[in-house]
Amino acid sequence: MMHISFNISSGHYKIDASQNSIFDELFELMANLIETNDPHYHFSICWCIAWAGDANIFPEIHRVFFINHLMKSWINLNNEYNIQRVTSWALSKILNPFHFEENNPEIERLKIATNARYKNPSNEFDQIIAVCFKINLGQELNKNDVEKIFSEHTKRKRKRDKQGYSSRLYLFLEKLDIEFRDKSEAAEDNPLI
Repeated sequence: MMHISFNISSGHYKIDASQNSIFDELFELMANLIETNDPHYHFSICWCIAWAGDANIFPEIHRVFFINHLMKSWINLNNEYNIQRVTSWALSKILNPFHFEENNPEIERLKIATNARYKNPSNEFDQIIAVCFKINLGQELNKNDVEKIFSEHTKRKRKRDKQGYSSRLYLFLEKLDIEFRDKSEAAEDNPLI
């Protein structure tokens, strides 16, 4: 699945809608595996989720389950670095703006982790995910700080792989009424910039 997702996201493979049921079944199997809490499964499945998110083949039917599962892992401030990084990376590809139910038992732990990772991210995805969770939690954010965080993340991402940003993350900016456009992207559209 990692291989297929990567090759679809990089344009080497093409798929059609008839193949969606296969991805549903594969992610159903991965849901069962990730619940074992085996770090090897967790790591590999996060890679699959991230590439599937990039390839736009991540099954919508599994989004809530994987967001909740990965959120519980992301909250753990004692994760090993590589587990934390792939968890944050996977979340950056599938997280949606939503509101938590008031009776969600993870909200207080999420607030603590979000504030900690916002101030002191352990990898290049943590601060972006912290911003997204802050938006979902209805916490106050400084728009200028958010624009700066998105801008810095976009520069790193473009330098590394030229793919720009996950369109899902832009949904969070819309929630804050921020119109963000990467300057290098704008320059490609208008060479005079």
